[in-house]
Amino acid sequence: ALPALKTVEAQRIIIFRGGRGRDLLERTLSARGASVEYCELYRRVVEPAHRQAIGELIVTKTPLILVYSGQLLDALLELVPPHCQAPLKAMPLIVPGERIAKLARNKGFSSVQIAASALAQDVEHRVLDWYTRGR
Repeated sequence: ALPALKTVEAQRIIIFRGGRGRDLLERTLSARGASVEYCELYRRVVEPAHRQAIGELIVTKTPLILVYSGQLLDALLELVPPHCQAPLKAMPLIVPGERIAKLARNKGFSSVQIAASALAQDVEHRVLDWYTRGR
C-alpha cells in the first residue's frame, strides 16, 4: 500500500530477508512490473537445546507470549514438550496481525491478542493494554 511501491514497473528491487520468508511482497511487486530478487541475510534454525528452558517457563506461568511469525509459532510448538502443549495454548499470545492470529487459533491457541502491527511500539502498546486490563 506504500505509495513508493505502487509504481515500480521496470525497476530492480532487492528484498532482504531471512530464509523461507513469505513471498507476498515479491509476487505483488512482480505483478506491478518490477524485477525482484532476494538477498537472504540469515537463516532461521530451531534450537532444540532450549526445549527444557521453554518448558520450565510455561510451567512457571509465564504471563504471555509474543510471536512475530508463523515460522516462530511452528518452532515454538515443535520445541515445547508434549506435557506443556495444553498450558502453552491456554496462555495469552500476542501477534502482529490477523494472519498470524488465524494460524494460532487454528493450532489451538485460545487467547490470541492482535497488535496493530509488528512495529515494536505497537506490540508494546498491546502488551501494556493486556497487562493493565488483566490486573
